[in-house]
Amino acid sequence: MKEYKVRDLMIPFEDHPRVLEDDTLQEVVTALSNFREKHPDRPACEYVLVTDATGKVLGRIGPLDVIAAIESGYAKVGDLSRVTRQGYSPRFLKALIEADVLWENPLADLCRKAMSLNASNIMHVMGDDQFVDADQTMDKALHKLVTGPHRSFLVTEGEKVVGILRLSDVYGKIQEQVKACGR
Repeated sequence: MKEYKVRDLMIPFEDHPRVLEDDTLQEVVTALSNFREKHPDRPACEYVLVTDATGKVLGRIGPLDVIAAIESGYAKVGDLSRVTRQGYSPRFLKALIEADVLWENPLADLCRKAMSLNASNIMHVMGDDQFVDADQTMDKALHKLVTGPHRSFLVTEGEKVVGILRLSDVYGKIQEQVKACGR
């Protein structure tokens, strides 16, 4: 895949679902739904980018962020992605759920939460390891996808986010290339 640059496979920033930092959880879910309706030919998008009023990307929100946000018990434990990396087993987390420390009936009050939670409160702030340069070769980006924990990257030109590179889109291109080998 050396002949491809990241920009060749990224979704342009303007084509990706995004919300403002003050938008509600309901607006986050609506942005994802609208994206799926506008782009039925693309793999489903799981993340919404969160921006400030100038369009600067502040973070992103994915399905796990939404689920954790509607259940306030997860805030008692902290960053769940770090909990398992710090050695807490799935059995320990299951014990917390069974002790009603985590899953405290979040769906009962879903509508109120959807209207009261802001994107800035539930977003995942992007780390430096979640960015790739638009002119980087796909070989390097593919290595980063395979060896790292992230399945998508924000694509930059200088300091500006210009797109998002998703594993699903890269894999789609690989499938296309492999199928063409037999022809």
